Amino acid sequence: QIADETDTSEVVTFPLLIKPEGYIVIARDSLITITYPDLRNIVTAHFPSLNNTNDKIILIDSLGRIIDSLDYKSDWGGKNGKSLERYDAFVSSTDSANWKTSLSQNGGSPGRINTISKKKYDAAVIQMIYNPDHPLAGDDVTIKSEIRNTGKFKAAAKLNLYEVNVDNTKQKIETSPEIEIEPGSSIIYEFNYKINSIKEKHVFEVDVEFPMDEDTTNNKSVQALRPGYRQNSVVVNEIMFSPLNGEPEWIELYNDSEYDIDLDNWTISDVLTKPIESIIQETVFPKKSFIVVSKDSSIFNYYSNIPAAVLINTFANLNNDEDGVVLKDSWGVAIDSVLYNKTWGGESGKSLERKSVTGFSNDKTNWTSSKDIELSTPGKVNSVSQNMIYP
Repeated sequence: QIADETDTSEVVTFPLLIKPEGYIVIARDSLITITYPDLRNIVTAHFPSLNNTNDKIILIDSLGRIIDSLDYKSDWGGKNGKSLERYDAFVSSTDSANWKTSLSQNGGSPGRINTISKKKYDAAVIQMIYNPDHPLAGDDVTIKSEIRNTGKFKAAAKLNLYEVNVDNTKQKIETSPEIEIEPGSSIIYEFNYKINSIKEKHVFEVDVEFPMDEDTTNNKSVQALRPGYRQNSVVVNEIMFSPLNGEPEWIELYNDSEYDIDLDNWTISDVLTKPIESIIQETVFPKKSFIVVSKDSSIFNYYSNIPAAVLINTFANLNNDEDGVVLKDSWGVAIDSVLYNKTWGGESGKSLERKSVTGFSNDKTNWTSSKDIELSTPGKVNSVSQNMIYP
C-alpha cells in the first residue's frame, strides 16, 4: 500500500518480486511510457494525490508494517516537471539533504538508478580540449578529451572521436585504446588525429564506450571549433551613415584574407553613445570579395546593380556627426574598428569610403566621401580607392 496524510491505496494486488538492487515503478497511468518508452517493471494503480508544496509518502507491506516513509517539502527539489530523487538508499528518507531534483532531460529516472546518485560504474566525458584553444586560420589543432570515473569502482572505457557534418550525421575518426581509470580520478587522452591548417568551422563529438556504465547521460560532449582571424583580415570598407530619401543605412565589408570566412557568430556594433551589438547573419564570406550589410531590403530600390552579396541584417543606428563601427569575430575579438566624424566625409546621402584596405582604419586621410555618380558604391571597388589593392 501507499499512503499520504489522509488516504491509503493498495497498489500491488498480485505476487510481484523485486530483484536485489532492482526497481519497480508505480504509476497512475500507462501513459508514462510515452515519456519513458524503455521503461520496464511498471505497476499501474491509483494512489493518493501528491501535493506540490509538501506531503507525506508511506510505503506499507502486506502485514500493515511501515517499510519506509518521508515528509517532503517543495524546497527539497522536484519542481517544474522534474522528479525528486533520492541520493543514497542507505541514508535516512527523512534527511532533506538526501534528496535533490533530477538531472534527467526527460524529467526523471524511473526504473533505473537516480541521476543524482553515485553509481557503481560511471564514466563521464568532462570536456573536449583543443590546442591551441583559440586557433587562428592556418593553425594546426590537436584534440584531447578529459574523462572522469565518477563511479565507485574502477572503469575501463574507450573514447570515440567523431566529426559532425552539416546535416548532423557524424563520421567516426578514431577510437582510443581501453583506458583504465580509478574511482574519482580523471585522465586526459590526446587523439592521434589533428586538424592541419584549420580554415573553417568544425564540430566534433567525443563519447565513452563503456558497457557497464549506469549513467549514459554524461557520456558525450559535442563542441564546435571555429578559427579566429588576424586583425584587419576583414575590414570595414564603406559606411552609409547619412542616407537620404528613406534609403537604409548600410555597411560594406571587404575580406582581405586568403580564406573564405564563416561569419557565424560574428558581430557588428556602433560606438556611441551606448553601443549595441548585433549578430551578423550566418554566411560564408569568400576571400577577396565584398559583402554589404543593409538594415533592410529597400537598398535595392536605390542601387540598380550590387555585384556583391547583400545581408539584410539589423544593426544599431549610426550617428551623423560622430560614431563608429566595430567588427568582432566569433571569439569576440575585434577584427576591425572605425571611429569616424562628419569632417571625414560621408554626408548628405553619400557614403564614407575607404581609400586603401591596407591603410589604417582610423586614419581620417584614408577616408572620404564617395565620388560615384550614383552617390555610393555598395559591393564594388570604391570610387576613391587605389584600385591596385583590390582583385
